[in-house]
Amino acid sequence: MLTERQVQLMKYLQGCEDYTTTGRLAEVFHVSSRSIRNDLDAIQYFLKGMPVEIERTPRLGIKLIIQKGFDITGLYSNNEIKVYSREERIVIITVLLTIFDKMTIEQLAQKLQMSKNTIVQDIRQADDFLSRRGITLVKKSYFGLSLKGDEEQIRNMLFNLYIKTESQGSLNILEVLREHAVIDPETGKRLIHRMEQAMGLKFVDESIGELESMILASLCRIHHGFHVEDKEAEGELADDPYAQAILQELQDFSLTEGDLRYFAMLFQSTKRMNGELKRESEEDRTIIKATELLIRQFCCYLKIGCRLQSDIRKQIMMHLKVAVFRLKNKIEIQNPLLEDIKYSHSFMYEITERLLKEQEEMLGVVFPESEIAYTTMYFEVLFQENFSLKLSPEILLVCGGGTATAVLLKQRLQECFPELQVRKICRASDVEEEIRKARPDFIISTVPLHLEKQQVIQVNPLLNPPDIDKIKNIISVLVYNRKNSYLVHRIHQTMNKGIRELLKEEYCQFDVETDDWREAIAIAAAPLIKDGLVEPSYVDEMVRTVQNLGNYMVFIPEIAFVHGKKDKVRENCISFLRLHHAIDFGSKAKVDVKVVIVLGNVTENENLADLVRILAQGGNMEKIKQINSYQELVSLREDAEEEL
Repeated sequence: MLTERQVQLMKYLQGCEDYTTTGRLAEVFHVSSRSIRNDLDAIQYFLKGMPVEIERTPRLGIKLIIQKGFDITGLYSNNEIKVYSREERIVIITVLLTIFDKMTIEQLAQKLQMSKNTIVQDIRQADDFLSRRGITLVKKSYFGLSLKGDEEQIRNMLFNLYIKTESQGSLNILEVLREHAVIDPETGKRLIHRMEQAMGLKFVDESIGELESMILASLCRIHHGFHVEDKEAEGELADDPYAQAILQELQDFSLTEGDLRYFAMLFQSTKRMNGELKRESEEDRTIIKATELLIRQFCCYLKIGCRLQSDIRKQIMMHLKVAVFRLKNKIEIQNPLLEDIKYSHSFMYEITERLLKEQEEMLGVVFPESEIAYTTMYFEVLFQENFSLKLSPEILLVCGGGTATAVLLKQRLQECFPELQVRKICRASDVEEEIRKARPDFIISTVPLHLEKQQVIQVNPLLNPPDIDKIKNIISVLVYNRKNSYLVHRIHQTMNKGIRELLKEEYCQFDVETDDWREAIAIAAAPLIKDGLVEPSYVDEMVRTVQNLGNYMVFIPEIAFVHGKKDKVRENCISFLRLHHAIDFGSKAKVDVKVVIVLGNVTENENLADLVRILAQGGNMEKIKQINSYQELVSLREDAEEEL
């Protein structure tokens, strides 16, 4: 059976007249590109043998192909055929074994509509999955299958399984629980509503599903007589407002102190939109102190002000409280945007990682990558609110149609791009003189202009949608470059690796001919693959990253820094490729690229930062695009005044 999002995804594709991309679909559905790819795999599996298919063509994209005469709307209204992959069946078996005291192979086969032989094979994998988490799958003749282990560990196993499947956009565990729960499936919703009212807070939408799932699963286990052992001193829950609200709503269930404490943990582990920390609580005082230190160190490190014009301080505190609580209770933190954030906010991620590591001892946890990425998003907001350097682009406006046209175009620009600063409106014949005076970031013109060292965007005087897209892309790249230049300068003042340390001669290539950006990446990576520093599949990984996330790593004009996931990298490494001529790079908003630098990092991305630090000095940015030998490369000046 397709999930609700997968059905909506099919409907969206049906409405697309042309090909679309996973990146575009990820934007529309507010999930990661990986989740979209998983959804497309599930839909393709579901559509096997039907007169409708999803075409996924490299360089073109994704399109829904429906054979003439087939009414696809019937699939949407009659989505009753439950087709599960093996991985999904293993998850369902694990869920069912968790919420029932015992299950037979025949019962599992009936519920999954599969043969007993297939279920036996699935159970073996489920057994392996459970044993790796310290849980025993007990098999008794004439009795069935049951779970044995620490009760809290069993529940947390399901909690983490929910988080994993949700981040992958695959099976909806809440739907499975609602269908098979031995208690009223609305109990979870009612308890959540009661807790929000009692505590004066609101949980975020994306976390309510996991909370409702864990309430249902826990109550099913309590119904069958499984309880969490209370490991704390008796009587501590008497004044706990969470525990009291839970008791009032769940008076029909026989809850132990351990169960109450576990439910309180669930609510404290759930992200919330609002709420207050209590200074009388030692744990909350620690969170408050850590948050204040983080913000102060962040602002001091980047030399920005700390004017907090929103609730950002409170939001960071509440987020940190939940994150620390989850980590201490061994509840995994999944972030579907992890790779996107590490790729598109590389330097901000590195700053966040350093600052969070300094707080680990005080908070008593080790922050995983997923949590570092979440905090990076908060710091991005903090940075944008307090960054004092000028990010707004300044432009010249060149019009050939008279004052009325110029005024109309300027008005349209200000409506669409209020951040644009129009320095002057001029004629084409005066543009070179005005460039010398105003030194604009780029020029918007209604007439053709050919200028060697100035970017020109030619537009329709009425500013059509394609014109708006072009300008939007230029502005985003310009602002991104300025921000990263500043961050690089701040991060790496203490780093001093030279070119020879960063780049080995055998990993550098010059004056290479190609017009294909994918081939350029493959050529650049070839020496690293040859020496076994990265896996051959790392090339495909880098190409997919550029396709899905765009050209974020072309933040120095004509120089592309490309990398993929570190699980394809065996050792920190870097390679350099200078092309004979600039090529169109990327599959989305294409940019000119003349230098391709491949980064392979197992540990921190220091290679990237050190190299950018050197390129930012003197005239190195332009020199590196013209060099013809390794000797010229290593002779780049590293002590010139930085142009930031």
